[in-house]
Amino acid sequence: EIEVKAKIDTGAYSTSIDTELAKKLGFGEMLQLFDVAFHQFTPQIKRGEGDRITKEFMEIHGKNIEQLESVTSVFSASGATLRPIANMSFVMDNETVSSRVNITDRADLQYSVLIGRRDLKKFLIQVS
Repeated sequence: EIEVKAKIDTGAYSTSIDTELAKKLGFGEMLQLFDVAFHQFTPQIKRGEGDRITKEFMEIHGKNIEQLESVTSVFSASGATLRPIANMSFVMDNETVSSRVNITDRADLQYSVLIGRRDLKKFLIQVS
């Protein structure tokens, strides 16, 4: 059990955790295997092709990587990338939340966890 501060982001759909935190939580081997598979896979990730890329990657590599639930294509100003998705639970405000989190390098960001709106359904978010 690890306690961290998280950023609540209603603009993000899904929850993301930092790769170093994921390793501490027991996803280290999965991340190593994903990294090897990703570098063998290396497709051009284009908008609108996320579902095809996910299906193709999981058909080729998914069964060989324990703890890998799926992958997701993420598009940002810095380009497109493929992120691993894992199942995990976390506690927020004494509520246990079961989630599918994507794992990415958040080392340069203030929070190692970003909680997206999919995991905020049990909570009232009041902004000022």
